[in-house]
Amino acid sequence: MRIRFMIFFLIASLTLNAQEKKSLNEILNNGIKFNFTEDGKNFAKIGFGAQIWARYINLNPETINIDNKELRNDFDVSLRRTTFSFFAKFDSFTLFSLIGVSSQPNTKSTSPFTASKNNAEFFMYDVWGSYQIRPKHLTMGMGLHMYNGLSRYSSATSSASLCADVPIIAASGLLTNYQAARQLGIFATGKFGKFDYRLSFAKPFIASTIPLENPVSGCAYETKTRNMGINGYFTYQFWEQESNTMPFTQSTYVGTKKVLNIGAGFEYHPNSTASFHEGNLVDTYDKKHFAVDLFMDLPLLYNDAITFYSAIFKFNYGPNYLISYGVMDTYNGGISEPQHGSGSAIETQFAYLLRNKNKNAIRTQVYYSLTYRNYDALNNKALHHNIGTNFFFAGHKTKLGIEYQIRPVFNDANLSTYKGMIIGKMSFSI
Repeated sequence: MRIRFMIFFLIASLTLNAQEKKSLNEILNNGIKFNFTEDGKNFAKIGFGAQIWARYINLNPETINIDNKELRNDFDVSLRRTTFSFFAKFDSFTLFSLIGVSSQPNTKSTSPFTASKNNAEFFMYDVWGSYQIRPKHLTMGMGLHMYNGLSRYSSATSSASLCADVPIIAASGLLTNYQAARQLGIFATGKFGKFDYRLSFAKPFIASTIPLENPVSGCAYETKTRNMGINGYFTYQFWEQESNTMPFTQSTYVGTKKVLNIGAGFEYHPNSTASFHEGNLVDTYDKKHFAVDLFMDLPLLYNDAITFYSAIFKFNYGPNYLISYGVMDTYNGGISEPQHGSGSAIETQFAYLLRNKNKNAIRTQVYYSLTYRNYDALNNKALHHNIGTNFFFAGHKTKLGIEYQIRPVFNDANLSTYKGMIIGKMSFSI
């Protein structure tokens, strides 16, 4: 692993020397780039990104520490994401790969005898290639990709997120048949005027949530299906047009772009869940998810801007399907909350970029987001609130953020209380 880092930074150093006349902002925005033609249309570039979290957590009731005593609060520092990317463009061909580590908390062993085995390992986020069949209208590709359906934030980039993290509600199979919100498959994307589309035929990762003993009767569980799925997302872009060269969508343009989009999407995966009675298979079900959303990023008169997003989801995994978990939950359920289930949900975000006469100064943005879940398996609605502030030093390339989260805690199917968490986030990418 050390050799990989040495090679990467050697290449980066040589490239920076070759581009010494460029400013820091140009390097951050363009990445470490190698041009193969004088016009710059055929090129390759490499990048690096890191997101570091510090958290103070009010833990769920009955969370137990290593001494088998109740733990009510805790503080940790973790690597939320660490990535290396490669992007190449050759005429009509595009190649992209992203390798990294996701969620490395402090629970990894530091023993000299076991550290090499227990440290977090690199894995592939993305590996895909595409070919532009008709300029603007049709590009097709395949591989491990994030050209997802359902909603805008089903393909959100974490490096340009509004909140400390991307909305989990939009990634319907995050802990089951997705790999870091990606799937293997074939995709098609393009534009016709202001209409933008993406379709993918996916081979979801094989997953099962069926308990080894006594599945609950009348509840649907993931099954180890090999069936193909199909996803789609379609938008009408009223104002400035967003690029679809890459699958990733931004949560805010920090006052640099005027965008108003309406969208609709779906996910369909046949015979992917099943229910049981007294341990015997009763029936299988198709996953059928639908969503509509609206996104607006509007610069105002004094270099300020407002950002607004709202999405309505309708999820159908089968009867009483429910999955609960927490992001980087090293406490065996200590920050768990209901995440995905059959029923409906709403995701809403609002942000205001504060006025500043100098566009190149540090920009400050305040925001609020709400995730509302109304699932069949729950007797109460689940509300999750995020309130925070972002400080942009070089747009999304270098930023700091602080966020306060309020999450619901359920006892079986009933809401019991709410707990809070403070997240400090440092993000850097090139």
